[in-house]
Amino acid sequence: MDEGAHDVYAAMISDALGREYDRKQSLEQRGLAVITTAGTLVSLIFGFAVFAGAKAIHLPLAAKVLLGLGLAAFLLAAVFGLQINRPLGSYYAPVAVKDLREAVKPGNWTGEPVEAARQIAVFQVSELDSWRNGNGIKANALHRAVAAETAGVALITAGILALIFSS
Repeated sequence: MDEGAHDVYAAMISDALGREYDRKQSLEQRGLAVITTAGTLVSLIFGFAVFAGAKAIHLPLAAKVLLGLGLAAFLLAAVFGLQINRPLGSYYAPVAVKDLREAVKPGNWTGEPVEAARQIAVFQVSELDSWRNGNGIKANALHRAVAAETAGVALITAGILALIFSS
């Protein structure tokens, strides 16, 4: 291996770790957006329900069922949004202390710098694998949250249409 090849690999691994950190931040921000939009839409629907109750508007059964299912879908979207932001310590934990203890043993401080760089790369690749798994869990929760929110919008729309066309 060329003397400088380890620098190229180390930069690539560090870059991949940085991208996974950015991906985690992005997923968590989108999870918060799902929670916010679901909460806002549920608040608007409850406002409509209070207004409708004050005006004694009769809701047909189909509209009640669709609106109720829509609210349940928004609640589910919010739950998935919260899952995105829950701590996943086992996935985002830094290098294990036992590995670091091994690295600081006296015999490991006298070798070639390239071998030390390789051992650091081993630690980082392990960390990268863990971060990708954690981000995959968050991405799946985001997919479910968006699907539930989409279902909520569709069900609320269908409920409103049932209300409009029933009169």
